[in-house]
Amino acid sequence: MKKPLEGFVKSIFVGRDSEALEKMLVQTVKVILEGFEGDKHAGLTRLSDVRSASLSPGTIIRNTRQVSIVSMEELEQIAEALKVPTISAEWLGANLNLLGIPI
Repeated sequence: MKKPLEGFVKSIFVGRDSEALEKMLVQTVKVILEGFEGDKHAGLTRLSDVRSASLSPGTIIRNTRQVSIVSMEELEQIAEALKVPTISAEWLGANLNLLGIPI
């Protein structure tokens, strides 16, 4: 039997500003079928854009990015590789920042 994978939620972020990539730190969030309530990426559908080259812009498509998760360990490795002091999860538009999950 495989050992269960366990980790911790270090931070939770929600992006309410549709013009900004960076998200805001929150203490709690309501998780609904569409994603994190109030987050700009929540929703069952979205409009196609340049990332959907085979579709006309503005076509209603399935939303495949309802929640974004990053790990502290990976952010530390990336910062080290880039030779910068730190990279914060909210800078990347992440919703959850996890700690303790093996890479």
